[in-house]
Amino acid sequence: MNNFIEVNAKQVEFLSTEFPDVNFKLFQSYINHSAYFSVFYCTLADEILLQQLWKRINNLISIEYQTQIEDDFTRWNIYLVFSIPMKISNSLKYLIENDTYFMRKIINDCNDKKEIASYLDNYILGKDIFFGPSDIPKEVEIQYSQITLDLLSADLPLNRSQESQKARDEWLNGLFQGADSNEI
Repeated sequence: MNNFIEVNAKQVEFLSTEFPDVNFKLFQSYINHSAYFSVFYCTLADEILLQQLWKRINNLISIEYQTQIEDDFTRWNIYLVFSIPMKISNSLKYLIENDTYFMRKIINDCNDKKEIASYLDNYILGKDIFFGPSDIPKEVEIQYSQITLDLLSADLPLNRSQESQKARDEWLNGLFQGADSNEI
């Protein structure tokens, strides 16, 4: 079962009217009764159209959709996915995906027409990540260096008095002298 569900097409009419050459879908995944993720899934024909329209689409969503949301979690968890049937240039992909103004953008190039909701569940919510029993031992034995063991056994005073600071300074100076004479 997918967490992301497609929302009524009327909610993306403002985009479809402004950009008739782009197919828009809106998906949402609810966290609780008021907080949810929103994903605008835009299917474009080619890289040229993507390059021309991505900023305008982003801005229109921020003005018409994001400003209407009152819940902080929901307002800051809007995604814009651009789906395009061919591989696009790395420079354009980098430019778009690293622009986080208003919302995070994702390029789904070379999409293989897999189910959109399942793709969003895996990519955004990490539903394809499974946690199983760990092979890491519960208690890990820490191996300290000889210098650390010497420091721990030195029984140096830890307060801020001048005598304590002087004792620590003397210990460190002895360590540095040992390093200078290659005794460490």
